[in-house]
Amino acid sequence: MKHTTPGYSGGETLAGAEVSLPDASILNFWQWAYSDLMDNVNRGVFAEWLVAKLLGLSLTEPRPPWQAWDITTPDAVRIEVKASSYVQSWTPTHDADAPIAKPARIEFTNLRTRAFVDAKQTQLAEEPAYNADLYVFCMQTIPNPSTWDALDLSQWEFFLLPKAELVQHGYKSMSLNTVRKLSGGSLAAAQFQDLAQQMIAEIAATH
Repeated sequence: MKHTTPGYSGGETLAGAEVSLPDASILNFWQWAYSDLMDNVNRGVFAEWLVAKLLGLSLTEPRPPWQAWDITTPDAVRIEVKASSYVQSWTPTHDADAPIAKPARIEFTNLRTRAFVDAKQTQLAEEPAYNADLYVFCMQTIPNPSTWDALDLSQWEFFLLPKAELVQHGYKSMSLNTVRKLSGGSLAAAQFQDLAQQMIAEIAATH
């Protein structure tokens, strides 16, 4: 049975005891736990949400963290979202008088994973596999933390690869340059929106 959580609005507060808890709201928890979008974990979840929103998908259920792919469309197309950035939480704020350090090498990892093979999610597949139909690679392109903004769509590049392309090459991980080469180049948000919807429709038609 699938477990769900209430659809919190953000204003709900801790209750059930006679104690004073100023600003102990679910919104305050979200702000404390997830506001740092430079953090690797938070940025990855944000990218999943971002892709779903660009595709016009309705997120009516809580995120399934143990699923072997990230997003399922209404037509049952499985999408895996990978995200990276030149900036991390620990990147020092840029000094205007100093040169920006050369961006680090970008690597997208864990392209093959071991999925649960039973409904109770107690048994994993023996071998890792490509578990999604479509792979979306999201790259935040700004190397300067002082101008880095996860909410600015102009700072993102998107790359699309169908499962067949990954199976053909057998990559467990891929560098940004490899993703760029195999996908034919980066897409801005509007371009990604159009091409991804087209590819999803084509994949759904073959199911």
